[in-house]
Amino acid sequence: MNIQPHKQPKSQSDVSGGRFNFLSGARKRWLAITSILVSSAVVTLAPNPAISQSNYRTHAAFAISSSNGNFLGYATQYGTREDAEYNALLACGYSDCEIVLWYSNAYGAAARAEDNTLGWAWAESRSQAELNALEACRNTSYTPDTCGLTLSLHSSEY
Repeated sequence: MNIQPHKQPKSQSDVSGGRFNFLSGARKRWLAITSILVSSAVVTLAPNPAISQSNYRTHAAFAISSSNGNFLGYATQYGTREDAEYNALLACGYSDCEIVLWYSNAYGAAARAEDNTLGWAWAESRSQAELNALEACRNTSYTPDTCGLTLSLHSSEY
């Protein structure tokens, strides 16, 4: 068995970062170009900060089940009306659930009375949506003085 002793690099130029430098000039140039192209792709795919967040639309929906005490399900933060409505129906959870409200980049609110009457509304401001929901509850309830807010959300909130 012939064992060769470990050979040390002849000069510092043979070592790169404590490791032997095995890359030829052509391979170094190829790696440099490749890393620049990959970096460019990453920068290109990054979100454009010039696009205003207000240009992005969020959708929300409310669904109720009248056979189960006006059970309310809701969904917010969806990119389409259809997705918001579908998920509100899932959150409601009963076979007779119906969409009663959908809104986009706005506020939605629901109010309930002691007799389980629900009122709902949407508006551009939270306070207006809440007032409108309370009014809708009072206009349809047998006990209008008992209406109180149960839900108030922007389409972008949880």
